[in-house]
Amino acid sequence: MLDAKVQSLAQLQADYAGYYAGVKAIMKRKKQLQGIEGTVADLIKVPTDYQVAIDTALGASVQHVVVTDDAAARAAIAYLKQAQAGRATFLPRASMKARHLGAGQIQTASQTAGFIGLASDLVEYDPVNQIIVANLLGTTLVCDRIEAAQSLAKALKHQVKIVTLDGEVLMPGGSITGGRLKQQTSSMLARNQEYEAAKADLAQVIKDRAQVEAEWQAFQVQIQDLQGQVEAARLNMSQADLAFQQAQEGLGHLASQVKHQSQHQLIAQDEVSQLSQTIANAEAHYAQAQEDLVAAQAAIARLSQDLQQLNLSEEDRQQQLQVLDASLSHYRTQEAVKQVEVRQLRHDLATAKSQLEERQNFLMQYENLADQNTADLAELERQSADLLAQLADLEATAQQQQAELTALREGRRVLNETYRAHEQEDRQLQGQLQQLYKDEARAQAQIEKNESLIDSHLDYLSQEYQLTYEAAKTEASQLEDASQVSQQVKAN
Repeated sequence: MLDAKVQSLAQLQADYAGYYAGVKAIMKRKKQLQGIEGTVADLIKVPTDYQVAIDTALGASVQHVVVTDDAAARAAIAYLKQAQAGRATFLPRASMKARHLGAGQIQTASQTAGFIGLASDLVEYDPVNQIIVANLLGTTLVCDRIEAAQSLAKALKHQVKIVTLDGEVLMPGGSITGGRLKQQTSSMLARNQEYEAAKADLAQVIKDRAQVEAEWQAFQVQIQDLQGQVEAARLNMSQADLAFQQAQEGLGHLASQVKHQSQHQLIAQDEVSQLSQTIANAEAHYAQAQEDLVAAQAAIARLSQDLQQLNLSEEDRQQQLQVLDASLSHYRTQEAVKQVEVRQLRHDLATAKSQLEERQNFLMQYENLADQNTADLAELERQSADLLAQLADLEATAQQQQAELTALREGRRVLNETYRAHEQEDRQLQGQLQQLYKDEARAQAQIEKNESLIDSHLDYLSQEYQLTYEAAKTEASQLEDASQVSQQVKAN
């Protein structure tokens, strides 16, 4: 919408709509003609509060063309004559003289209530145009209202041009001009200011739009980054779930092994107990056998002694000795058997104890490993809970930002549709405005032409017949033709 307005105003500026035909012709050939600087309206800037006053102070001179020197002015006038393109007033910068008020007049004005300032001090311009501005505005004072202007004019003995913020003009000599047209037209200064303001607004809109786009892109990057974080969290969660399942499976397998080894340990403990009991019984039998062997040896010794004391035949003694030797051998054999049994039982007991110790060590290792796995499993459960919480937070944030993004997209869509609709409407209005400006320019040109013609006729009436317009109307009468009117006026 602003773009269309700026383009429309730029087109009006380029066409110099509302300018006199001669001024328009010169400005459109600015590049072909040497030394054309621009119109007065182009070369000054006026604050909004003083626009009406400066417009009034400048009057038609706002359309004067500033040129570098007299040669440039001559060349431009020659072109207007050759092309019959109209008339224009030129201000050769090298030949212009500044106009100033006296120090006493400035002091009197500064002491008057309602005085704002010297018109040349209220506008902005390039220093190179200082003399031109001083020539056009250096002798014009500005007051805030007509009462203050009249008071100041009286103090200055009606010798200075004074304008008010509402556009009243008090001319040297005492005349006052004021009022307002039913349809107030915009001046070149106002249009220039509107154009500059529209360009500034458009630049700001473009800057704001660029900033919104940058924020939008940044928000998109944040969304993508957050989505990446969510995906990474989900991947970590999946990996944590897998590790947790593997840990649970390992812990279950380990628990099964511990249970199996515990059973084997119980069996081994029972076997060790049985072997210990068997060894104890065997050792008891072995001890009993030794006692029996000692008793037998003692009995044999007694019997041998008894045999020596008895008057037995050699043959009987030998038989008795053989019997005793057989008994002794029997006891010795039993002792040897018991010793072998005891040694075997002791070996079995040592083997059983070693197996029991191995199983106890194995069981202790598995118990330690089970404790470590249990701790790891607890840590995994904690990490899993943390990941779940983080994932929930990220998903909630993502959902919130996605909702905000959706709202922003919807708002952007609505704004774009509204902007396009307003832009279309503004293009239509700007087209109508351009046509109105053109109509206004034609009407203004016709008004100025008529005013110039009226001024010319009034001057002719004054110089030729020494009559004012009101006096001529009073003395006018119904005559048949213009020659009779001329004869009667001359007779008077």
